[in-house]
Amino acid sequence: MFSKLRKLILNPNKYLYKLLRNKYTESPYPIEYYRDLLEMLTNENVFFQPFMQIESSKERINVFVRHDIDRQECIDNLEDMVALNKEYKIQSGLFFLVNDRTYNLSDYRDKILAYREDGLEIGLHTECYRFDDYMKEFKRETDRFEKVLGFRPQSFTVHGLGYRNDVRGQFYSVLDRNFKSTGYSFSDCISKFRSYDYVMEDCHKNSKTQKRFIYSDFQKLPSFLKPGENLLVLTHPCYWKV
Repeated sequence: MFSKLRKLILNPNKYLYKLLRNKYTESPYPIEYYRDLLEMLTNENVFFQPFMQIESSKERINVFVRHDIDRQECIDNLEDMVALNKEYKIQSGLFFLVNDRTYNLSDYRDKILAYREDGLEIGLHTECYRFDDYMKEFKRETDRFEKVLGFRPQSFTVHGLGYRNDVRGQFYSVLDRNFKSTGYSFSDCISKFRSYDYVMEDCHKNSKTQKRFIYSDFQKLPSFLKPGENLLVLTHPCYWKV
């Protein structure tokens, strides 16, 4: 209760927006909705920043686009989403699992390297906190990434498992204290690198049906966002229909 009260006091417009926003539609979402989102943001005169950009614009809302590649369907649909990004001159971040349980990373090596040649950020999508020795697993994932793709990742995101959040928190605490020792240069799970004032994401879950859905923020930019603030557009291509 105190956490909700604090959020209400610090940013009442944002708190009320999130409380009252409407559900738009459930997955699978037509790919045209993603185009509509990019068009809407373009018309709002936001600044699409390269995903690894550290310095933000003070004059416009800064938009960062990230695709987390969780399973085979994400790989299958990624090309269409990247093509739309290219149309709008967006240098997004693409983050890949390395466990080979949901897809084999090595099967897509050439395509991933081609994305990198086009200037997209290619990084690790870690799920290391599945393990008790999460730092050892994090190193193993990083080494595996380098072995398969031929370069050391400079950035990573964290896969949402939906459980073991206490261990995930411990992992973040270690990163806060010892980030340099990881050999990485950036992660948006570390607030000293970047924090987001709002996240548009396609992975909200209906607790009754277990289906994913998006809110109406995919149709209209939240009015509480101000120039100089950071907005993340987070998608998982597996939830889209191309």
